[in-house]
Amino acid sequence: EQHPVKSAATFLTQLVNVSRETESLVPLVNTHGESLFMQIMRCIGGEANRTFLDYFTDILLALNKKYFDNLCRYMNTMVSTSNFPSEICTKEQKEAFARTVLRERANKRKLQETVREFSLVCRGLIGSEYAAQL
Repeated sequence: EQHPVKSAATFLTQLVNVSRETESLVPLVNTHGESLFMQIMRCIGGEANRTFLDYFTDILLALNKKYFDNLCRYMNTMVSTSNFPSEICTKEQKEAFARTVLRERANKRKLQETVREFSLVCRGLIGSEYAAQL
């Protein structure tokens, strides 16, 4: 199960990265970028296994580097959507996540930590003994 997720995420990351240099791909990312982002957020929020979080982080980082303006709009939509990506996280937690993600355009390790922590928040595991072991 891990290999197909890794392959798909690698493909999407590369597509986002090269799309700015390939004129015909820009409309593709502009048209489908928000749905891609929202699905990534659902996965981070609990719909996917936590072992896949680093793959989703790669796609977020690519969007942040190549489509920053779009990502800002996507983040605003995510923050203003109630009960998304899970009913556990608050609007303030989503705002903090969005600010941190948008600030991290180069430090992949820091972005991975941010995504992991937000995933724990969405799953209701933050502050638990289980989360402390990670």
